[in-house]
Amino acid sequence: YAIAFTPWLVLAVSYTLGLVLGPRDASPDRQFRGAVWAGGFVALAVACFAWFHPVLAAEIITRDEWGLRMWLPSWI
Repeated sequence: YAIAFTPWLVLAVSYTLGLVLGPRDASPDRQFRGAVWAGGFVALAVACFAWFHPVLAAEIITRDEWGLRMWLPSWI
C-alpha cells in the first residue's frame, strides 16, 4: 500500500528540505543553519531506518530487541 504514496512523500520531503536550505541569494549564515537542520533530518531518518531494519527485513532478533522497536502499544 505504501508504493502509491511513496513518490509523493519523497517529493514533499525534498521540496521541504529545499525550503529549509533557503534560496540561492540567502545569507551564508542562513544557508549554513538550513544545511545543519536538513542534514540533521536526513541523519535522523537514516538512523530510524537502521533501527527498524531488522523488523522491516524480517531478520531474526530476540523478543527484547523486538520489544524495544515497538514504540506504540498498537504496533504489537
